[in-house]
Amino acid sequence: MKSHANPLLKITCIIALGFFLNQLFACATVFSDSTYTIRVESDPPGAEYVLLASAGAVAISPAGRTPGDLTIDYGSMGTSDPRIQVRKEGYVTETAPVRRTLDYVTLVNILFWPLFLVDVISGSFWKPEQGYYRFQLQREIEPEIIYFNDDAGPVENGSEESP
Repeated sequence: MKSHANPLLKITCIIALGFFLNQLFACATVFSDSTYTIRVESDPPGAEYVLLASAGAVAISPAGRTPGDLTIDYGSMGTSDPRIQVRKEGYVTETAPVRRTLDYVTLVNILFWPLFLVDVISGSFWKPEQGYYRFQLQREIEPEIIYFNDDAGPVENGSEESP
């Protein structure tokens, strides 16, 4: 006896199988990570670095020393870009934003929005634009203080003697 299966049933099974395989392999959470390592260096080396929330001066990572690696987790952040702050005694503190860009694997999931939302919530939607930051620290300039004597003009070393 020959069985004639309904052609609509075959098409439905093929579409369902394709949908299942796409959902299994298209999610950026499967192929990407929400945690990235960023290299931080400075000249001179030995400066302290910390990752700050963009909205304020709240540290969202433990401090380290340059050269070193900083771990950034987009799954635990809001929508604004965090900042790396580098400081060393005797030098001007420098700050740079860690700009993020779209992880293009997530574009596949726009067609299947439930998984797209999983990528956005998990942080797999984002990746850092660059994985390396180098800071050229500038020495702080000590202000030169000039004292004035009303009668004689500038006086060296703050003494009250007239020249």
